[in-house]
Amino acid sequence: MLEAFIRLLIDNGLVAREAPADEDRAVDEVIGVIHHAVIAGRLGLDHGYEIDRYMCGPYSTKLDDDYDDAAARARAGLKAGSPPPPLPAGFAADRFLRLVSGKDAAWLNMAATMIDASPHRRHA
Repeated sequence: MLEAFIRLLIDNGLVAREAPADEDRAVDEVIGVIHHAVIAGRLGLDHGYEIDRYMCGPYSTKLDDDYDDAAARARAGLKAGSPPPPLPAGFAADRFLRLVSGKDAAWLNMAATMIDASPHRRHA
């Protein structure tokens, strides 16, 4: 599922098509994907990751661990011209994209933090 989600983000310009060249950008990218996943979880994406609260916002150690391989597969599929893997049924992808498109890292962090702090949060 993570590969499909990353591919959605890449295809819509929310994650770079090429892997980040340096470690700082790579860390920023995975944190951004975690924030996107928290928001997507509120819109029906059962991403299957436990989200914890950290000082700088929501974070998932397991998603971070899985990220490099999933992102590499998503980028390889894109380069090969493969269609994106299917996303889980019930995920309001169009609504998610309308909500997050054009938002900066600070907005994503704030939105993900508010969702994570909500007593009605829906992530794994």
